[in-house]
Amino acid sequence: MPRPDEKEYVKQAFLMKKARCTIASIRDYLKLVTDRVWDTDQTSYLLRNEIYLGHYQFGQWRKECAHPPIVDQDLWDEVQRILDEEEPGRSPRSDRADDFVYYLRQRVRCPHCGCAYTQYSVTGATGRVHYYACLLDMKRKTKCPVKRLNADSLHYTVLSLIERVARHHTIMHLMIARSEG
Repeated sequence: MPRPDEKEYVKQAFLMKKARCTIASIRDYLKLVTDRVWDTDQTSYLLRNEIYLGHYQFGQWRKECAHPPIVDQDLWDEVQRILDEEEPGRSPRSDRADDFVYYLRQRVRCPHCGCAYTQYSVTGATGRVHYYACLLDMKRKTKCPVKRLNADSLHYTVLSLIERVARHHTIMHLMIARSEG
């Protein structure tokens, strides 16, 4: 779900694209009004991300109207049409070189400084590796001893813990009792 503080700048980014501003100028706007590091790929992703339309997707699971939308359907459709015109033949995700899903996006925090982790990937000798990384460390504002977590390993660990809890009903009952009490 989008954070409440994203509403104004996300809507403005969509309005700028509707007014035919370039991705670079929208990126520069986002750099000015947020404390995040923005590049053109992240800016394009923001404009293609259906979470701002109110939809939520986790792997194969998808829920329409999962939360109040930041942009309405008409604005969304217009921006998608403009983006498709500017990049003919490209669908939102079908030809991206890397369509890795960061399932824990905006849910992982740095254990050292407490800041939000951001997603990134690198191409190495063995292929593409996906990470969650300390945002302050990436901005060079702190020297974080943790720096980054391998996204595949973290996803596997979380899924294993969920499966373990699901198999042990007593643990589940204890967790429910704690949350109610």
